[in-house]
Amino acid sequence: MRPRFLIILALGLCCLGIGQKKLGLAVRFYTQTSANDSDSFAVAVTLLNGQRAAVDDVAAISEHDIVSIFPFTAADGTGGCALKLDDHGTIGLDTLSMSKRGTLLIATIDGRQVADILIDQRVSDGIVTIPSGITVDEMKELLKKFPVIGGKKQPKKKDVYSVGL
Repeated sequence: MRPRFLIILALGLCCLGIGQKKLGLAVRFYTQTSANDSDSFAVAVTLLNGQRAAVDDVAAISEHDIVSIFPFTAADGTGGCALKLDDHGTIGLDTLSMSKRGTLLIATIDGRQVADILIDQRVSDGIVTIPSGITVDEMKELLKKFPVIGGKKQPKKKDVYSVGL
């Protein structure tokens, strides 16, 4: 009886991982919060301009909310990308753009902070833009995972940030 139970338990645990879609690139957006929040809700970070701030430890928007992208080359030579969100992400972005106005939205890719975006107006169209800081390899991964808004999925070989229009 006992070996049969262990075999069934082992098979059940193995099946838990089957069917899960794994996205190789983590794109997360965290909201700035009060420094008075406890350590269980906020994390202290250093912003790109060198200042210290507290951010929520749970992402407000993640790669699971993205349905399509629009990559571009930023003025500093790195990549930028507009991200179109699904319904869940659109509602979340709309809500945080109203409730967190005047604070920052911290964009990270694979845990690396790429942009600190000031929330200065309501965003109800479901599009959030990382203005710069995306590397060529990160852009290639984004282009593999998501369709490009208004263009071909794969970029031209000579320019990874080109959408091939």
